[in-house]
Amino acid sequence: MDSLQWVDQTYLQKHKSEDPNTLRAMYYPNLRLYSTHGDTSKHKAPADAALTFLYRYSRRATMSLAVYMFSYLPYVGRFVLPAASFYTFNNALEPYFSRIRFNKEQKRLWFHDREGLLFGFGVGFYVFLKIPLLGVLIYGIAEASTAYLITKITDPPPTPAYSDKFAESQVRWTNKHEFLRLPLANLDDHKMGETNEGQDFKATGNLRGKKFS
Repeated sequence: MDSLQWVDQTYLQKHKSEDPNTLRAMYYPNLRLYSTHGDTSKHKAPADAALTFLYRYSRRATMSLAVYMFSYLPYVGRFVLPAASFYTFNNALEPYFSRIRFNKEQKRLWFHDREGLLFGFGVGFYVFLKIPLLGVLIYGIAEASTAYLITKITDPPPTPAYSDKFAESQVRWTNKHEFLRLPLANLDDHKMGETNEGQDFKATGNLRGKKFS
């Protein structure tokens, strides 16, 4: 989320000389209002919360150990790290998916509609991760880049009060072809997304830039 806030702030700074009413809506101010725990009216007991915490981190530790061990297997070992890197990239999207609640089928379609770009994005960072010494620093860059990517392949979220059908509207990447035709120098084209389905959702709050209406 900190990376997403930085992306929003950088966007505003880049376009500070332009009319604020023509800029895209922000992502961070509304997204941070969403709970990461689903229905907050149902609270877990402290023991259940502790078990969930232990399970999550033990799973990560087990995954790391498994990746290390399988990477030494003959023939298949070379494919383990690329697969693990792609899995890690998916985890970098977790701050978004933990707030915007997609069901299983919606999430599958979300990835399917963006699979080419996501695969290329993950492979690109895998190549940099292989560079000695420099590779360790790439993880932080990957996290910030993932936040930037979210602002290109999704619509700005409404406030939670108007979020009932927002996840459903995001399954399809509505400005895919327009984005993929952009030259690299213009990837931050702030005019994109004005006709996206997400713009039909209401949002409130003191947000600089274009508001939902």
